Amino acid sequence: MERHITECDINRDIKLSQLLHFSAIKIQVKYLDHLFRIYIKSMDKETVCRIEESLHPKKSALETINNIFNPMERVERRISELTTKISAIYDIVSKPRTTIGSDGTSIRYE
Repeated sequence: MERHITECDINRDIKLSQLLHFSAIKIQVKYLDHLFRIYIKSMDKETVCRIEESLHPKKSALETINNIFNPMERVERRISELTTKISAIYDIVSKPRTTIGSDGTSIRYE
């Protein structure tokens, strides 16, 4: 049975001075289909600035984890797909064409 992830958060913590723990910085930004949050959090004896992104991948668990830990693989795959499409378009455009004029003569373009 394949598991799917419907929602998850990815976060990074940046250590800060404990004096900043008393600040109430909480920011949430929605950009296109991304939701980012930034806030100050106390973790035991440390204070951190947490930067978080909420994801709604709706993909298999293994595919989601792979995309998170290997983002360049996804970019490389996309570049390869685009290269293939560009090559196909170039092949179509670079083929010699023949056009029939209004007087019935044919003109070949190369």
